[in-house]
Amino acid sequence: MATIRKRGSSWQAQVRRQGFPLLTKTFSSKADAAAWAREQERAVDRGELPINHRELKSVTVRDLLNRYEREVTIRKRGADREQFKLRVISAHSIAKATVDEVTGAMVARYRDDRLKIVTSGTVRRELAILQHCFEVARREWDLPISHNPVRQITLPEPSRSRQRRLAPEEIESFWAAADRARAWYVKPLVLLEPRIFNRTRILRASDSSSIRSAQRDCRCHPRLATARQRFGLPLYVDAL
Repeated sequence: MATIRKRGSSWQAQVRRQGFPLLTKTFSSKADAAAWAREQERAVDRGELPINHRELKSVTVRDLLNRYEREVTIRKRGADREQFKLRVISAHSIAKATVDEVTGAMVARYRDDRLKIVTSGTVRRELAILQHCFEVARREWDLPISHNPVRQITLPEPSRSRQRRLAPEEIESFWAAADRARAWYVKPLVLLEPRIFNRTRILRASDSSSIRSAQRDCRCHPRLATARQRFGLPLYVDAL
């Protein structure tokens, strides 16, 4: 934030921004002081001025992740799944690093460690969360982070889609297991899922009053529905 004030016969401009040193300069006219202040603010926004690393030394990656969970993740429809991914990232050694010392090499080490355990698709989703966390910290939390370390690495290749189909004996074993399930609704749900376009999670949150035979659809629970689904989830005729 820029401040222009008169000191005797001259004008002093000050630019204060969290994480950056105080910038000050004196001019003979107010217009010159205001122009200089605007230019310094633009330079700060472009990351052209030196950063005060003192503030970043007290903030760890885990601190960013915790705040991201409280302020960003909690508003998402898939918050429970993202919270699990945030806990996975927080359990890695990268979470102990302070924000000023995180590098692309550290993120690459996290990527390689996780690829030994899970698929590349899972790692890509975790890195997407970490990347967005740094972007939110830069743009909305006013932290003086000059760059996003996740953007400095190469993401793993996407997982290849599965091509194999179940053999006849595997299908028989599957239906036998469904018949033995304790919950009576397991087999009906499995039979119904392809007829509701694989939206079992939405169906589980619905009840019989949600089914509209005339429209051949199922009204989605407001918490689970996307903008398109709020008009009703289409069903095959035999699903009714």
